Amino acid sequence: MALKQAMSGSELIINRKTGTLYHINLSRQDGFPSRFLLVGDPQRVREVAKFFDDGIKGERSNREFVSVWGTYKGLPVAAMGTGIGPDNTEIGLVEMHAVFEYDNERDLWTPPKDPVTLIRIGTSASPQRDVKLGTLAITEHAIGLDNTGLFYLHKPLGDYSDLDDIMFTPNNPTARKVWEQLTRVLPLAVLSIIRPYVSTATPDVVAALRESVGLRPDIRSESGLTTTAPGFFAPQGRRIGRLSNILVPDLQERLAQLTIRRHLGIEDNIRAANNEMETSVLLRVAAEILGYRAGAVCLVIANRAEGEFITPEQYARGVDAAIVTGLEALHKLG
Repeated sequence: MALKQAMSGSELIINRKTGTLYHINLSRQDGFPSRFLLVGDPQRVREVAKFFDDGIKGERSNREFVSVWGTYKGLPVAAMGTGIGPDNTEIGLVEMHAVFEYDNERDLWTPPKDPVTLIRIGTSASPQRDVKLGTLAITEHAIGLDNTGLFYLHKPLGDYSDLDDIMFTPNNPTARKVWEQLTRVLPLAVLSIIRPYVSTATPDVVAALRESVGLRPDIRSESGLTTTAPGFFAPQGRRIGRLSNILVPDLQERLAQLTIRRHLGIEDNIRAANNEMETSVLLRVAAEILGYRAGAVCLVIANRAEGEFITPEQYARGVDAAIVTGLEALHKLG
């Protein structure tokens, strides 16, 4: 259903003549594909493009936002680099939403012409001692320590009879269980300062990623919970030099305690698989609120329990494996 909504110049910043969005430097006329990979490192879009059928067909960039597109096995696909963090991710997602749905000439919002599918490809650490370096972690649910996703609601604020319902995916028992256990694992003093939320990947995307990584018997994988932090050091429990007085110094140990039974009758548990800085807001905004198909697969490059970090050779091989897994998933989802 079309929505008539005039956007003021200070809200959605757009070039009225060309329809180009301010931060990402993309417009509807660019023909950006509705199936794309989202990466934090802007340089990683080049790593994605090396798997395109015939190289890069289009490219736009501005600041840390770099976008390229082409085809993969005949399917139009793209990659967008956003820079690090949930704030950058939010900007990229909202402006891509406008690229797909906003007609600036008529001030009209319409549903996207084609299904929108986006998969984050990234790097991460694991709190679990037995998750090996080089593992691909596939996100089922994300724990947001960032607060960014909480600014986006599934319905008007006044329609919530219980404000706790803002904190997890609606009508998803597993997401609720994750949030409830998280509130028991983290100290009350911490919960009075930080309000974690839980968002959920599109099940079809999770299944496609699992199937795609299954084509690579040489690559380990783990599906589970991804914790998104708003920073790299203290927000992930790292104490550096004189910056040693931090809010949750044992965050990784606490995350490793999370174990939740899945709600779909599967006879196994879901646990914290990895930590990074983007996925929670991606799933909250794109999957839950916009209804796009969204997910994430991240290479584990550090094991926090063992204090290990990946070798350059493992890193290069693992990033390529994550990219191909994402592209194969896009192809399977069509």
